[in-house]
Amino acid sequence: MYYTIRFQLKPFLAEYLYGHFANVTDKDVIHLPPRSYLSNSLHELLGKRPCNAPAREAGNLCLRLPNPHRGKSPTSYNYLTQSNIRIFESRVQHLFHAELFDCMLTARRQQGISYAESVRCFIERYHIESISEEGLLKAFWRWRKEAQRNPYT
Repeated sequence: MYYTIRFQLKPFLAEYLYGHFANVTDKDVIHLPPRSYLSNSLHELLGKRPCNAPAREAGNLCLRLPNPHRGKSPTSYNYLTQSNIRIFESRVQHLFHAELFDCMLTARRQQGISYAESVRCFIERYHIESISEEGLLKAFWRWRKEAQRNPYT
């Protein structure tokens, strides 16, 4: 038996996680790999459920809780506060941008594919519908400008 947690993320991040980690047998629940960055982050952020918290949460993302050999048991540590959800969301967004920007730069250098085409391929690969290509390209150019201005951060 495993425990799940449901909460609300930005729609494009939820679509990214479902596209990246969804299991073929259970498409509604995401099972993060045990030693992944996001699984460790989730395990670190989980807390005990308060007595006044609702029994069932609502949201666009359903995660299977990690069941470690030692440490926090998912039977009692199965709750995320709003601040912890924001922390998890920012970590997912950093992972999303890192993978997208790496894909864009690699495709440009190795195959000569334009940035717009590589963004389009990334969106199709992960079935992301809630954010536009232009928004992702703007985020890339903002990141690139900041990286050129501060190369050591």
